[in-house]
Amino acid sequence: MSETALSNGLREVKTMNRLLPVVGLSVLAACASRTVLDREAVADFVAARHLEEAPYISSDTSDGWESLNDYYLLYHNRRGEYLVEFASRCWDLSTNRVMPDTRWDSTRIEARYDTIRGCRIGNIYKLKEEEVAELRNLGKAPGSHN
Repeated sequence: MSETALSNGLREVKTMNRLLPVVGLSVLAACASRTVLDREAVADFVAARHLEEAPYISSDTSDGWESLNDYYLLYHNRRGEYLVEFASRCWDLSTNRVMPDTRWDSTRIEARYDTIRGCRIGNIYKLKEEEVAELRNLGKAPGSHN
């Protein structure tokens, strides 16, 4: 192997060593910003659909919910589906840690007073069936099976 080829090979290795941290940080930044994009997409959905706020949800032991991101979740019970917006980021939705819920009334969940997984509820919106389907598909490419 010639000295020039060896020198060029060393330069390429040094360049790769400089680029690897940059690429790694870019990937981490893209992953971290996913929740922010999801939050904006849901907020845009609420604004575009002019969703009406509900002051509370009547609750029962058979109720359930599914997280959309750290700021929103879909809450469902026998009376229908609701979009719950937290007053601030709810870190405990994505962990296995169970936080106690605060309820002013055991038969309902009130916006601005009560909590889900320890996170204060900011707003509650009543949803129609087609709005629930649209929310579940936000951010998915047409035809994808994500």
